[in-house]
Amino acid sequence: VYQGLNLDTGAMLAVKVLTVPDGTQKGQGVLEEIHREIDLMSSLSHANIVQYLGAEVDHRARELFIFQECVA
Repeated sequence: VYQGLNLDTGAMLAVKVLTVPDGTQKGQGVLEEIHREIDLMSSLSHANIVQYLGAEVDHRARELFIFQECVA
């Protein structure tokens, strides 16, 4: 997990970086788990839960970036 900066708003954020799995059966299972985690994070809203802000994939580098509220 890295600390990042939203250049549009100036807000600090946490950036989780994951390697996108390959197309094997095991890789597909991991990808499904990642999708479930993102779906769950995006549905939660509570003062004591870190807010999900979005996600992006760099297909060339095979990396997934998950953006969340930065909490010290």
